[in-house]
Amino acid sequence: AEHLWIRWVNHIYIKNKQLTDYEPSRNSSWTWRQICKVKNRLKEGYLSGELEWQNRCYNTIRVYKWLMRERFNVPWHAAVWNRINTPKHAFVGWLYAQNRLLTKDRLYRYGVALNDTCKLCGNNGENREHIFFGCEYSIQCLNLLGDWLGTKIPSMDVLNWCIKKRMKLQFQKQFIMAIVFILIYHIWKVRNKSRIDMLIPLPHIMIKEVKADLKARMSK
Repeated sequence: AEHLWIRWVNHIYIKNKQLTDYEPSRNSSWTWRQICKVKNRLKEGYLSGELEWQNRCYNTIRVYKWLMRERFNVPWHAAVWNRINTPKHAFVGWLYAQNRLLTKDRLYRYGVALNDTCKLCGNNGENREHIFFGCEYSIQCLNLLGDWLGTKIPSMDVLNWCIKKRMKLQFQKQFIMAIVFILIYHIWKVRNKSRIDMLIPLPHIMIKEVKADLKARMSK
């Protein structure tokens, strides 16, 4: 017997058509359109001979490896998925690395925000480069963090600095990357809270929170 989901898909979308020739309508959900894109890639693979049936059986592992052949490494993966990072820091860092944070310049373009002015400094338009670290507030936080670590952290292209910084021990590099991403997380958190309660902690208070987060993580 067919699974309920398969019966539902046939009834709602395919409607007795051949799956190999089926194309989703514009009204179809995003998820279903993505599934159909994968279906079309598999169809091309089999028709071109790149994918071959083995005893007329579908092999999930073989197909997955074929689909993933187009994957590529990104330079920031070690910084974002650093083993010292907690999930929440890694997630915000991942969005930051891909420039996918919903900064006010984007919200303004979407018509969600009334303006794109940075809440942290009130002087410039808010985008990723401004918040991390072109804003006067975030620069002060970064400098305080650098003073505590005993190193100069450049305000421009912090992610690239984390990636290229050389340390004697791998753990030292992971430690530096983790604490920079904790700072990124807290600045983004303060930025979000400032839109609601209008309260922005002083930079030295922010760094105390960063240190507390790091201490809690290292004690686990």
